[in-house]
Amino acid sequence: MALSLAQKELAWAQGQLGKQIGQGECWDLAEQALSQAGAQTSTDLGPVGDDVDYVWGDLRNDAKDIQAGDILQLRDYVVTTTTTTTYNYPDGSTDVDTDTQTLTRPHHTAIAKGQIDANGALRTFEQNVDPLGRVVQNQSLSTRDSTITLPTVAKNHLNSNSGKVEFAKIQKTIDISTSGTLWIYKPLTK
Repeated sequence: MALSLAQKELAWAQGQLGKQIGQGECWDLAEQALSQAGAQTSTDLGPVGDDVDYVWGDLRNDAKDIQAGDILQLRDYVVTTTTTTTYNYPDGSTDVDTDTQTLTRPHHTAIAKGQIDANGALRTFEQNVDPLGRVVQNQSLSTRDSTITLPTVAKNHLNSNSGKVEFAKIQKTIDISTSGTLWIYKPLTK
């Protein structure tokens, strides 16, 4: 049975993990993956350049329609993740830790590995992003705002109010906010 265009594209991208494609730009990965799969590339479909929002195929209207092999084009895309951890001690006191991380994709291209999960996360192949820089890597991209509450766990923790290590019920909440533009393209056969 012959592989679909998306299967060819994803198999090729998977085989490039840890390697630099072309000059190591995000565009290089998508351009080569589509070319290797026999699909039309951004150079076939429209202008390319340092500040162009590339066209990669047929535009999908809704992120919920993302399929494996789709190409994502992002502009001024920012994902802010705030993790709040609350430690509740038996005496009624609490400690709260907050950590905020920001991921930016000012002008970026990625390849979808599947569909969006229940929390709005999408597994991707990307290049020219942290933590590995200009090599192909597995990533996760948030596609919408969401709040994730993890199950409560209990363990010993230093109570900053008493200065003692005490048993605490620990609740963790992750708030994700997204902004910017995300275009989703279904690749086209050549």
